[in-house]
Amino acid sequence: MVPVITAGGRSFRGAALYYLHDKRQEGEAERFTTDRIAWVETVNLPTGDPERAWRIMAHTALTQAELKAAAGIKVLQNPCSPTASHGIRGRGRPKPR
Repeated sequence: MVPVITAGGRSFRGAALYYLHDKRQEGEAERFTTDRIAWVETVNLPTGDPERAWRIMAHTALTQAELKAAAGIKVLQNPCSPTASHGIRGRGRPKPR
């Protein structure tokens, strides 16, 4: 097993399209099949549905200023990369870094 950590990004929808669906074939704009996905697990969210989970995370990121203000936390500049993912590559040879 090889751990994989992404550098981060700005789109929860884009990350969900990539991680929850098969890779696009040449000429396709989007792909919604899930043949390559064996399982998905969410942590610290009130749902186990990955489609709903990314929407909850996106909403939280978009409303972070209001949430922090309500909690009495100083509101700083928006983060550059609110999305990140952790994964485990289990088959094949690890790719060199």
